[in-house]
Amino acid sequence: MKLKLALLVAWVMSVQVLWGGVYEDGLEAKKAGRHEEAALLLGQATAAAPQNVEAWYHYGTVLGWLKRHEEARVALGRGLSLAPQDFDLRLGEARVLAWMEDYAGADERLVKLEAEFPDNLDVAVMRSRVAGWRGDRAEARHRYEAILQTDPRQIDALTGLGDLEAEAQKTDEARSLYERALQVEVSPDVQRRLDGLKSQPRQRVDMGMTGSTFTQGERDEWWSIYASYGQKVLGWDAWLRTEVGERFGLQDETWEVGLGGQVLPSLQATLYGGVTPDADFSADWYADASLRWRVFDDLGFLDEGWLLIEGRWADYAVSGLLVSRVGWEQRLARHWTLNARWLHFAYDSGLSADGWLAFVAWEPRDRLQFRLGAGSAVESLTNQTLNTERAIPSWTVFAGVTVPLTERWQVRLDFEREDVQDRLVRYGLAVGLTCFF
Repeated sequence: MKLKLALLVAWVMSVQVLWGGVYEDGLEAKKAGRHEEAALLLGQATAAAPQNVEAWYHYGTVLGWLKRHEEARVALGRGLSLAPQDFDLRLGEARVLAWMEDYAGADERLVKLEAEFPDNLDVAVMRSRVAGWRGDRAEARHRYEAILQTDPRQIDALTGLGDLEAEAQKTDEARSLYERALQVEVSPDVQRRLDGLKSQPRQRVDMGMTGSTFTQGERDEWWSIYASYGQKVLGWDAWLRTEVGERFGLQDETWEVGLGGQVLPSLQATLYGGVTPDADFSADWYADASLRWRVFDDLGFLDEGWLLIEGRWADYAVSGLLVSRVGWEQRLARHWTLNARWLHFAYDSGLSADGWLAFVAWEPRDRLQFRLGAGSAVESLTNQTLNTERAIPSWTVFAGVTVPLTERWQVRLDFEREDVQDRLVRYGLAVGLTCFF
């Protein structure tokens, strides 16, 4: 009996030693930035000692850093099931929910933590970050500034406020904040932000060409070439664009200027217009205005939902045209977006027509996007072919892809097929190249 007891004690002690070694090695790997190794070791540690609350916290944190967000949420949840009031686990869960873009869930947890720990700067910093991530930059700025009034050397607040200034293209202000953060603590992450200010793209050049060919109808092929220059101005996108196109054996040259950006935390606006001197088939001039209002951040399995309100006036030689567009853009999980619009065409001759346009987009990573959609309107969705006698229905299917070639360059390809009732079928192809600098 004594021998069995001694063997049992020896086995328990060996397991504890083994667990302790794996756990400590995992913490060391985490601290050294070897996150893949840390996740493996801490996963083994939690499997060997599932009652260890601290191990679940560190394991969930590393999984979050690796962007394995669902696994991180589950790991932190296991820890919370053992210690529901643990501060670090609760804050870690809110952080992971924010990384998953569940801002409503993150805010709900942070509000409770803030009520229990009103003077805790970690909670205050996390609330500031979430406000910025969900697009409320004014709230984020207010919260960061309040933190810095309490502690002018709070490195996370200095860095977060610097990020807001960098996004607004206020480079000097961002540089000053990053430098203040580095004076508090030398951080490779903050240093990368500071170095990135020198190379952050503020301008872009787009160029490309489009072409259309026809079947089931006698019509010359269409083509156009275009170029545009864009720049960030006080956080807004401003651009100048020119396009030369040929249709029906005639050529037009159109010039366009535009401006778009955030008006309020949940409201974005875009305004642009253009002129075509001596227009043959294009509008003599046009103006377009649109608003995007974020109605909600999160609604169960739905992410952000945006209401779209748009209007366009185009003045052609044969008629004026007012196009009203009302739509909805719904972001879903895993980088999917659904977009649908109702269109109303009203000619000053008294003619009117309705249409619709919808597409689905998938953006698995930054600047890589696939699109597939369809629409039904009057000839055509480009609104540059008019018949003042009657509205000619058309049906269009289209697809496109945007692919980054390098950090600075990307290419875009678009294809569409338009079937105009009882008249013809048009196939269109567009190729574009973008350079950021």
